[in-house]
Amino acid sequence: MKNKIKMSCSLWSADLSQLKASLSEVEEYCDSFHFDIMDGHFVPNLLFGPDMVKALRGISKKPFEVHLMVNNPETMINLFDHTGADVFIIHPETCKDAAKTIHCLKSNGKKAGIALKAEEELEKISDYLSFIDYVIVMGTEIGIKGVSISPGTYEKVRLLKEVINKNNYRIEVQVDGGIRNDTVPKLYESGADIITAGSLLFNNNYKSIYTWLQNL
Repeated sequence: MKNKIKMSCSLWSADLSQLKASLSEVEEYCDSFHFDIMDGHFVPNLLFGPDMVKALRGISKKPFEVHLMVNNPETMINLFDHTGADVFIIHPETCKDAAKTIHCLKSNGKKAGIALKAEEELEKISDYLSFIDYVIVMGTEIGIKGVSISPGTYEKVRLLKEVINKNNYRIEVQVDGGIRNDTVPKLYESGADIITAGSLLFNNNYKSIYTWLQNL
């Protein structure tokens, strides 16, 4: 029997003027909280910083994951290390030494993951699969909201799960971008372990979405 799909709540889609209230409202209906950290260089937007993550940490007992959509993320890890973040997601092409960065995170008791952009092939991350905890498959172009999922995402997830299962890697596959009512069942069937839900959660009844996911 397949495991139930998990939901990480993307706070980018919350009411940014009421983040504390939004986080508290959805706490019981998600498995973790996802913070998109954007520097205005690697992606065109600016969003969230360490002080915001730290300020919200005391409100929730759920894991906090920070997706570092930034150049040179190794220079920012120390800034987020003391915020209470549990999971760090990096884009390997932005690091001077991605493997070293990941090992540093894990030696400090953090979980680490690699993000794979929608246009990138699985070979891009093959060297990291033996020592990471998560792969974030981007279903849309990074740093942009409200666009449709790339059609190749489902097959990418399926192939990635095949590699993970064949090698007995302890990796969870998470999909971020294009998460909609019609895409989630297909992602689940493809093997996704986690979805990063933003508008799907905040634009609907929280309990209804949670129940729907549990019954897939």
